[in-house]
Amino acid sequence: MSATSSYSGKGPSNGLLNNNGYWKANTNNANQYLQITLDSAMYLSGIASKGCHSSCPRDGSPQYVKAYKLDIDDGSGTFVSYKVNVGSIMVQV
Repeated sequence: MSATSSYSGKGPSNGLLNNNGYWKANTNNANQYLQITLDSAMYLSGIASKGCHSSCPRDGSPQYVKAYKLDIDDGSGTFVSYKVNVGSIMVQV
């Protein structure tokens, strides 16, 4: 698991839902992301994230993800965007 940037003490592994921490990008823009490598092809039934409540270190306001983009690498090293087709969900390659 890796990230484009991380706030001190809020690295990518903190982004896992089964812990008390949270991942926080060090830069506030839409180009920040987590990259998660799975060992084999898997069926994903959803994506979830957790935010930071009002005790966040910057200005005391809640911080959370407002939008997602999911890109998938089929093993070739090239990422393709996940898209939704009418009636089914699939990756467009």
